[in-house]
Amino acid sequence: MRRLFAGFIVLSTAGPALPQPPAAPVTEPVEAVPYSGVHSVDLRADPSGTPAPIDYRANCATPNRYIDMRFLALKTTSAGQKEPLIQRRTRVTGSTVDVELDTYRTGVVNTTDSPGIHLLIGQWTAPDTAYEFGATYIDPFFYKRIFDARTVQQGGSTTSTTVTYLPTNTPLDFAYAYYKVYHRGLETNMRRRIVKEECRWLDAIVGLRWHQIHERYNIDVAPVTGLGVQESYHTGNDIFGLQLGVEGDRSLCDYVSIRGVAKYVMGFNSQWQSFRGTPGVGLLTNDDVRGYSDDWRFGNFADLSIAVVGKLTPNIETSLGVTSMIFGGVKRAANVFDLQSEDGVQLKDGQDWLMLYGFQWTVKIDF
Repeated sequence: MRRLFAGFIVLSTAGPALPQPPAAPVTEPVEAVPYSGVHSVDLRADPSGTPAPIDYRANCATPNRYIDMRFLALKTTSAGQKEPLIQRRTRVTGSTVDVELDTYRTGVVNTTDSPGIHLLIGQWTAPDTAYEFGATYIDPFFYKRIFDARTVQQGGSTTSTTVTYLPTNTPLDFAYAYYKVYHRGLETNMRRRIVKEECRWLDAIVGLRWHQIHERYNIDVAPVTGLGVQESYHTGNDIFGLQLGVEGDRSLCDYVSIRGVAKYVMGFNSQWQSFRGTPGVGLLTNDDVRGYSDDWRFGNFADLSIAVVGKLTPNIETSLGVTSMIFGGVKRAANVFDLQSEDGVQLKDGQDWLMLYGFQWTVKIDF
């Protein structure tokens, strides 16, 4: 009895039991798996062991901006009209065989590569939507030639070099031809990811784009008899319009894929021409046709490229490939003259196509 009474007293004074701290959650380690080559997406194993993508565009803690730098080495096609204009002939006195015969034709530009850059800066504002702004600049293509008439006597022989303006067979003491072409442009696009799978993706592109082509063509001649003539023939094309395109990537193996881009611009082309020259005398033009004029035309061009892409890190990739830009219906400075007319040199509309082509090396960084 005494024991029961003591136990009752102990229970009545002990109070309620103290709460126990919650048990720590049990976490299972997440095992990373190698990168699979998917653009801007890594894979990791979830707790169930299934590989799941980590999309950097959907996670604000990871990069969702990008900069795409395409370094270009391009050639350009000459003007459609390649008529003989100036000829230099070298002969030894008393011989009818040419030691050297050099003929300059209109529309010839350099055949070496001109460097350029195409830059895109963008941001993914949603897992499947990005907005970007870009610019293009290509170092001018040029061609420069100087023709001198001279006579050199060496030993018992005399070598004579004559220069002739071929449309009128006028002998010249001196001739200078200079041809230069500028390219620059801007664009703004919305990019929509329409296909996203483990080994491939496809983006649809819609936006606005402007591209300028400015050609400068200058000729100076000094006839053997008569006044010297300086003339310049400049033309410009400002193409602005809607840009539609696609860009797709297909994984070949880990860290390597093949990528293609196709864009097409259609809109209007603001064309102009400016002819200037020595007053009172003429070569390809005269005072009656010199001056400035402009016009509006339909404008269009395509921008195409394909490259092999290598993933250096999850955020940096590089590629090497080929590219081309094809313009239809542009006014070219060397194509506005009709040198075959029976009435002498005549002006014509000057519409021609133009293609730039060459290699590209690209570096793309997500940040």
